Amino acid sequence: MNSLRVAIHQPNFIPWLGYFHKMSMVDVFVLLDDVQVPVGKSFATRALIKTNTGELWITVPTLNRSDKEDFRSTQILQSNWRTKTIKTIRLAYQKAPYFNNYFDAFEKIYLTPYEYLYDLNYALLVFVRDALGLKTKFVSSKELTTDTTLIGEEKILSLLEATHATLYVSGKGAGSRRYIDEQHFKERNIELVWQEFQQPSYQQLHGPTIENLSAVDYLFNCGPNGSAFNASR
Repeated sequence: MNSLRVAIHQPNFIPWLGYFHKMSMVDVFVLLDDVQVPVGKSFATRALIKTNTGELWITVPTLNRSDKEDFRSTQILQSNWRTKTIKTIRLAYQKAPYFNNYFDAFEKIYLTPYEYLYDLNYALLVFVRDALGLKTKFVSSKELTTDTTLIGEEKILSLLEATHATLYVSGKGAGSRRYIDEQHFKERNIELVWQEFQQPSYQQLHGPTIENLSAVDYLFNCGPNGSAFNASR
């Protein structure tokens, strides 16, 4: 039986490097798009960048929504936020070494008037994945299972079985660990690997290093020669 490494994560908005590090460790990355988008501030709709005045959260505004809407049904507010934010990103990174390599393609995606949050986040995830040279395949959780009653570990195991995973990469945070009973994975012959991620040291613009920035900060500063994932697999 061929081995298949799988990770599962919500399709967040241009997330931090740790997200793509996990992606680099697997063959298939399941985008958990059939779960509720967190109400309020969350990585589903915001990301951290660095400007000449320090760190700044950029946000995708969404329409008023119920607490049951998933990524595919959460609608984006159609206003001028895109042009305002892309101008901020341009000013923040236009002097970065690899800005001109990537910004035009990034801007085209960012300014596309996607109606739903999933579509914008997915397009940006594909952009960063490809720019970082990762070959990981994306799969939608909504397309893998129709059982919407599953939660927590039951949902994880269901998705892993649907992909025929032999290995599962999980984050080590408390939010991830609370869904994991290692014995249940052993019973299904799925190897459990805890992600070990250390923020790579790289030259940033605008003063002292800030950790946990959106991966675009790394991309604009380090380009295709960055070594953040050399030892991932």
